[in-house]
Amino acid sequence: MAVSKSEFDTLKKENLSARIVTTRRDEITGVEVRVKGVNSAGSLRRECWFTVFLDVEAIRSEYIPDAYIKEPGLGSIQRANILQPEFCEKLGKAYPIICWGHGTKNGFDGIWRDLKPYERSLLGLFNLLKELLNS
Repeated sequence: MAVSKSEFDTLKKENLSARIVTTRRDEITGVEVRVKGVNSAGSLRRECWFTVFLDVEAIRSEYIPDAYIKEPGLGSIQRANILQPEFCEKLGKAYPIICWGHGTKNGFDGIWRDLKPYERSLLGLFNLLKELLNS
């Protein structure tokens, strides 16, 4: 199950930059958001804006949705939890992808997996994204 328009509207109240990118029938399968975060290397920490595509087609799944960094480009990213580009089928292009900490006890992946399916929401995913990009 993907995201409904009303669920998207709830996110839009929190993030005015949110926009629908891909749909299937009456459901939203991909959303783009801009998030202010930290781009860091060692002790050098600087704020920057990230444009992120969230593949939310299976948002109620126990697996946290993929999040692709559209901006800044890979050469400007200095974060251990943003990995080499992977192909995003919905966008038809490869983008750096966020590592949610798959398989780690305390990773964002584990937090998502512990939620009940009805608790796995677009706004919840957005809040985890903000937390990750600001840590």
